[in-house]
Amino acid sequence: MLKINEQIIILRKKKGLTQEQLAQLLGISNQAVSKWESGLNCPDIIIIPTLAEIFGVSISELFGEEIKSQNNMLIDFQSNDEFKIVVMKGNKVIDYSLLPNDMKEQLKKRTFELKGDCGSVECYCNVSITGNVNGNIEAGDSVSINGNVGGNIEAGDNVNCGDVKGSVEAGDNVNCGSVGGNVEAGDNVHINNN
Repeated sequence: MLKINEQIIILRKKKGLTQEQLAQLLGISNQAVSKWESGLNCPDIIIIPTLAEIFGVSISELFGEEIKSQNNMLIDFQSNDEFKIVVMKGNKVIDYSLLPNDMKEQLKKRTFELKGDCGSVECYCNVSITGNVNGNIEAGDSVSINGNVGGNIEAGDNVNCGDVKGSVEAGDNVNCGSVGGNVEAGDNVHINNN
């Protein structure tokens, strides 16, 4: 279970509020919010209901209690050959967009490696697959496939692969066989249409 200071940080960022904006909504100093988030102090009990209302959560959720419902499922695999590489803290999946930049950079240094064919792949780090991918690939950094891709590729950095039936979007270079859709790249594009 997340501590209340961690939960306040996550919920505040999810709402797109700065510490100062949250403080203004509550009629308190932004130093008070800063102390909550650093774990030095906790919100006064009188503020808790208003805080939960601002974030659009129950008081239980504000204190980190996971509400289990069909709409709140964290991971939903469509088939047994899909891979979703996630970041977890304890037993909770962490939203990638809420991670601090230094943690995102650490994830980009890691590589998910797979030998053999698979369905779709979604992960925050590099992807290296020896085999074919029957679905889509979404990676936070580079994608290297020693085979073909049956769907789209979206990568934060370089893409190297065989044929791609869909589109390719990369933050840097693209080096592929034929591509059935559009190609967007931050740098060089090399498509081998044999």
